[in-house]
Amino acid sequence: MTKIEVDNLDGMKIGILQEGFGHNVSEEAVDRIIREAAQKLTSVGAEVVDVSIPIDLTFTQLIPSFFTAEDIWMGFGFEGAYHCMLRGSLQGLGYRSRGYYPTNSMKTVGAAMKHDTKRQSDNFKFTMLTGAYLNETFHGQYYGRCQNLGRLLRQAYDDVLKDHDVLIMPTIPFVAQKLPKEGEMTFEERTKYCSGMAQNTMAADVTGHPALSINAGWVGKLPVGMMIVGKHWDETTVLKVARAHEKIMGSQQ
Repeated sequence: MTKIEVDNLDGMKIGILQEGFGHNVSEEAVDRIIREAAQKLTSVGAEVVDVSIPIDLTFTQLIPSFFTAEDIWMGFGFEGAYHCMLRGSLQGLGYRSRGYYPTNSMKTVGAAMKHDTKRQSDNFKFTMLTGAYLNETFHGQYYGRCQNLGRLLRQAYDDVLKDHDVLIMPTIPFVAQKLPKEGEMTFEERTKYCSGMAQNTMAADVTGHPALSINAGWVGKLPVGMMIVGKHWDETTVLKVARAHEKIMGSQQ
């Protein structure tokens, strides 16, 4: 491939994460576009290779079964969302954050949650009911177990990132779906698409690795997002790879 004079990635090693492809809701065109976009980074000096992070946590003796990043997130995500959105008074923000608190937004969201819950989505209601059930029935033990497993998931990513500068995968495994009219889609179908959107982003939510999404191409007129995940405290490298990709895309237009 002819080398393009843009930001140089000489010596950088980029991993295409195999677990980010081929989900039951993945579209072949999306997977193909992301792989092609990643390979184009070789034109600016990067080495691009396939990598795998099989999350087999049986050795932990915490939960004797095979777990994915999605399983771990759901183990504490439902209960955490319930505490954040409903049980706590700081709607959608949680306590102890050192960041900025948008008080006008908090007031609006709080009023809507209290007086207009019928307008909330089915997926939101399902998440809140599941979180409430887990909290009241198991008293946070599954939340705690999956938070512990999240530490091991973080280590699994760290181990691969020792030898790779960033990891690449689709942000969402399918392109934007047409909004159905009321009654056209079952609850199971709506939930499938809602949960399917987050299959690749859940891992970074759990591990805290810096990640961004950038347009990698199009399926018809619909954009395809490429997620770039980097080491902790190394956002600069993630941004550098994204900039190089953006320059390559621009040079081909």
